[in-house]
Amino acid sequence: MAAATLQIAVYHGVNATPTVVNAESGIVFNRSDDELAVSRVPVPSNIPGSNYANYKLLRLTVTTPGTTVISNFGYRKSGTEPSGVRFFAAIAAPTAYQQCTGTASDLGNRPPDSVAALASSPDPNTPNGYLPIEGSVTAFDPGQYPTTANGPLGNFLQVCLGISHLYAGGPSAAAALPALTIQYDES
Repeated sequence: MAAATLQIAVYHGVNATPTVVNAESGIVFNRSDDELAVSRVPVPSNIPGSNYANYKLLRLTVTTPGTTVISNFGYRKSGTEPSGVRFFAAIAAPTAYQQCTGTASDLGNRPPDSVAALASSPDPNTPNGYLPIEGSVTAFDPGQYPTTANGPLGNFLQVCLGISHLYAGGPSAAAALPALTIQYDES
């Protein structure tokens, strides 16, 4: 049995031909349809309020084939976000790529910014269809996928970042975020 080499990739661009980029060195949560642009998510000017980044679609990819099967995908974060900032993941893991247009009113695109009173925990508010990402593993794809060829495996992990009006970093400050880990079984 030979283990495969995998990497996490981020997808962006048009639905028919998305761009796939290695995400292991990090991505920027922004209001752009790519992984590096610096179009920051604005800190809400309204009190109360939560603003959201464009979602990012992550997926495991085989870069060196093996003879194993990958299964039971899960995700977790490795630390704590700055006060007023929070990671979220879509409850339903997408099976197909859908570009985030940044238009909050379109089904499947960026969550609409919120002017609702903040929940005491978590802060910012959790957008509809998402769950806060915690330090313990949350399952998102129970499938079993052979690693015998290069290419993507399983469902996407759709992640989003929220910022509340309580974020103290200021309107133009970049926030260092904890690492996001995707875990799986290999047999």
